[in-house]
Amino acid sequence: MSERAEARAAEKRRFVSDAWVVGLAQVGGSIATWMLLPVLTGTLGTEKYGLWVLALVLVCYVLPWCELGLSASLVRFIPGYAGEVERGLALRAVRRMNGGISLLFGLGITLGADWIALHFLGGVEHTLVVRLLGGLVFLEGQFFLANTFLQAREKIRLYALLNAMRSIGDLVVLAVLVLWTGSLEQLVLAKIVVLGVLVAWQSYHLRRRGSASGVNGFITTVELKKYIQHGFPLVPVNVVWLFIMMADRNMLEHFRSASAVGIYNVADSIALLLMNFVRPVNAVILPKFSVLLHEQSDEVSRYLEKGIKFICLLLFPALLGIVVTGDILVQLLSTPDFAEAVGPLPFLCLGYFFFSLFYPVYHLVLLQRGGKVMLYLSLGTLLINVGLNWLLIPTWGVKGAGVATCCSLIFYVTGLGFSCRISFASSARRLAGDLLRILAAGLGMGAAVLGFRAVFPFVGLPTILVGVASYILLVLASGVVTAAERTLLLGPLQGLLQFNRRKRDYP
Repeated sequence: MSERAEARAAEKRRFVSDAWVVGLAQVGGSIATWMLLPVLTGTLGTEKYGLWVLALVLVCYVLPWCELGLSASLVRFIPGYAGEVERGLALRAVRRMNGGISLLFGLGITLGADWIALHFLGGVEHTLVVRLLGGLVFLEGQFFLANTFLQAREKIRLYALLNAMRSIGDLVVLAVLVLWTGSLEQLVLAKIVVLGVLVAWQSYHLRRRGSASGVNGFITTVELKKYIQHGFPLVPVNVVWLFIMMADRNMLEHFRSASAVGIYNVADSIALLLMNFVRPVNAVILPKFSVLLHEQSDEVSRYLEKGIKFICLLLFPALLGIVVTGDILVQLLSTPDFAEAVGPLPFLCLGYFFFSLFYPVYHLVLLQRGGKVMLYLSLGTLLINVGLNWLLIPTWGVKGAGVATCCSLIFYVTGLGFSCRISFASSARRLAGDLLRILAAGLGMGAAVLGFRAVFPFVGLPTILVGVASYILLVLASGVVTAAERTLLLGPLQGLLQFNRRKRDYP
C-alpha cells in the first residue's frame, strides 16, 4: 500500500473512531436529558414547565447577537493556521469579543428585567428569573466557543466528553433542586453553576495544552475583520432560525396558554432524539469538510455520500420507532397531563428526519457559500413556518404547530439540495440503491414492532428491543453495509476488546 493510501486509511479509521466516541458520549448525555425530563414535567406541571421553557427560549434569542457567528469562523479558518500560537490568538480574540458583548447584553437583561418578565413570562413576579438569565448568557457563549474550537481542531473526544458532562451535570443538579424547591430561580442558578464549572475546566485545559498559554499578542485587525465578515452574516441566519424553532411556542402561548407550550415542548424533546442519532457523524464531518476544502481535496463527495448513507441507516429506524411507540414514550417521560403531546409527534419527527438527513449538505453549503444563501433560505422557511402556525394553531392547537414545523423544514432542505455546489443529484443517484434497502429494512422493522404491540399492547421496553433486533437482522440480510464498511465500523470495538484482553493477560 502506498504512503498516500495508508494515510487515507488511517484518516478514515480515526474518523470512524471519533464518531464512535461522540456516539457513546451522546448516549450518556441523552440518557441524562431523558431522565431529567420526567422529573421536570412531573414536579413542575404543565404551567410552570412551560414558563421554564420560555425562560430558556429567551436565552436562545440573545445568544446569536453575542456570538456574532464567530464559532463558524473558527471552524472555517482554524485548519489554515500553522501552529498552536496562531490558533491560541484566534481563540483568545473571539472569546474576549464574545465575553464583552455578552456582559453588555447581560447588563441590559438585568436592567430591563421587569419589562422582560412582564412581556415574555407573563408577570413581574418572574423578574429574578430574568436577572439570573443575564449571567447564563455569558457562560453559554464562552462554553460554546471553546467547544467549537476543540471541534475545529478535531479534538473530538474532549468535545464529546464536555457535552456529555453538561447533560449529566444538568441532570444531577437540576433534579435535586427541582425536587427540593421547585423554584425556577433555583433551576436557572443550577444551570449557571454547571456551566461555570465546565467553562473553568475548559480554560484550564486549553491553557495547559498550549492553546491559550504563551500567547501574549492578539490577532491582527485584518484577521479579526476576516472572522467577522465570514461569521456576522450568520447572526441574522441564527436569529431567523430561532424564530423558526421558537415562534411556535410563542404563538401557542398567544393563541392557547403556557400549558400548551409545555405539552408541545415534550413532543419536541422526544422528536429531537432523532438529532442525537446523527450528531456522531455531524460532529466529525464538519471539521473534516473544512480541512478537505482548505486542501482542495477530491474526497469531499465521498465523505458527503458516506455521511448521508450512515445517517439514514441510523435515522430511518429511529423515525419509525418513535412514531409507532410515541404513546409509550410520552407516558414514560411525562405525566398524564402531557398526553396531548402524542398529536404533533409524528409531524415533528418527519421534519427533523429530513433536516438531520441533509445536515452534511448544510455544513457543505455553509462552508462553500457563507451566510448569504443560508439567510435567504432561512427567511423563506420562517415565512412558511409563521404563516402555517398562524393558520393552524387556532384550529389544531399543538398538532398544528407540529405540521407547520414539518412543512417549513422540508422546504429548507429542498433549498439546501439546490444550493450545494457539489452535484447533490449525482450523489443521490449513486446512493439510491442503498437508501432503498434501508427503507425496506426500516419498514420491516416497523411491521415487526406493530405486530408485537398487537399481541402485547402494554409492553414498553421489550417493544423497543424487538424493533432494534429486527432492524439489525434485516440490514445484515440486505447487504447495505459492505464487508469493508463493517470492518471499518467495528474496528474501534475490536481494538477495545483486544486492549482489555491484553490487560487481563498482563502478569
